[in-house]
Amino acid sequence: MLKTKYMPIKRIEKKEQVREVPFDGDLMVTTVFSKVDYRDCFEVKVEDVKKVDEFVKNYFLAQPFWLRAVSFQLFSKDTLLTQLNGNAFKKDDAVGQWLVYGRDEQEIAFGQDMGFMEYVFTFHLASPNLLKVATVVQYKGVFAKYYFSAVKFFHKPFVRFSLKNALERDKK
Repeated sequence: MLKTKYMPIKRIEKKEQVREVPFDGDLMVTTVFSKVDYRDCFEVKVEDVKKVDEFVKNYFLAQPFWLRAVSFQLFSKDTLLTQLNGNAFKKDDAVGQWLVYGRDEQEIAFGQDMGFMEYVFTFHLASPNLLKVATVVQYKGVFAKYYFSAVKFFHKPFVRFSLKNALERDKK
């Protein structure tokens, strides 16, 4: 009986670590595209993160093979480690297919131009205990509308899953 009462409390705490919030217009991603076709924003409760680079490295390292392959086009953990080793995440650096579009002390914006659409995914360290993660997408043709209309149903759960992976790795 004690386990039954404890489990829901634990799930609620975990659920609150990553939550969707209204889009933050102060994030770097707002300056990338002249027209935005899709956007979202999440807040992530973190524990005493000093630099956004710490969380970003954890984020990439925490993802399972299938997610690395689908999202970053990285099939080898060794390649990932090589790319992260000494990576300052400066403009035009890459992790897999994700290019650094911009960065400052608190924020790193990654993106990918897929030809028919372009997206940017940003990590912004708002405080040592709060990270904001946002996505913006710009369509470059009719195909992008159809493609993303199918993909967006999976996008938010996918983002939540990847952020929770990073939080779990951070605790280890």
